[in-house]
Amino acid sequence: MIESTQLKNIYHQGGDFMINNLRAIMNLNSVQQKDLAEAIGVTPRNVYNWEVGNATPSIRAVLLISHYLNIPIEHIFSIEDEIKAQ
Repeated sequence: MIESTQLKNIYHQGGDFMINNLRAIMNLNSVQQKDLAEAIGVTPRNVYNWEVGNATPSIRAVLLISHYLNIPIEHIFSIEDEIKAQ
């Protein structure tokens, strides 16, 4: 099981906060950007941009990522309406 302390990369996305655990999950499962990119039909640059919050993957890409990693979508990406500044 993934520890919550290993996750929770938070990015502001259009009024909501998006929680993006893609990088942490990929690291925990020893998945390289190029391998994920090839498996889902995108470039490694796309994967990098999703990991760091520069872009948001399409619904299709999210479904493919979830399937490839065999992890529920909500463990990889989720939205929080309000997150207090630390």
